Amino acid sequence: MQKFGDLEQKEIDRLKAKHGIVYQIIAKDEDGNEHYVYVTKPDLPIIQAAAATISKDPVKASIMIYKSVKLSASEAIESDAELKIAVINKVGEIFKIREANIKKL
Repeated sequence: MQKFGDLEQKEIDRLKAKHGIVYQIIAKDEDGNEHYVYVTKPDLPIIQAAAATISKDPVKASIMIYKSVKLSASEAIESDAELKIAVINKVGEIFKIREANIKKL
């Protein structure tokens, strides 16, 4: 098993200093090799842009979000559709819809 796209801690620290929250996603290829991707959390404008596209082309909307949050990635992620979709699915889990309460006063 080999690792591709893994960053050293000093590089991760640099990404955190620049982007705040950083997530590491690891996708495995058919040979068991690990491909690393580092992403940040999508912001509201990105989510809004994707929402405008999602009903017509959900894959395009997902790729739009992925491209906007990707900070660093193994080269194979960009060229292998199965690896890219695996990562995109995980990116979708990052943005959480929070609960809110309303109370009439």
